[in-house]
Amino acid sequence: MRFDSSASFMPFVRYRIALGLAIIALVAAGALSPHAAESAGRRARPQGAVTHSIAGA
Repeated sequence: MRFDSSASFMPFVRYRIALGLAIIALVAAGALSPHAAESAGRRARPQGAVTHSIAGA
């Protein structure tokens, strides 16, 4: 707990900004697709599909 109160938050902020810029650059360059999860082999659920069930129903 002492680390939380004494450490600076700036390294985390810099890391998140750098990661965000890297992802934006990869998407802009075409190396990363914003729709990668859709084409990763997962089947798309039909519209209106039930995503969960209630036990015993």
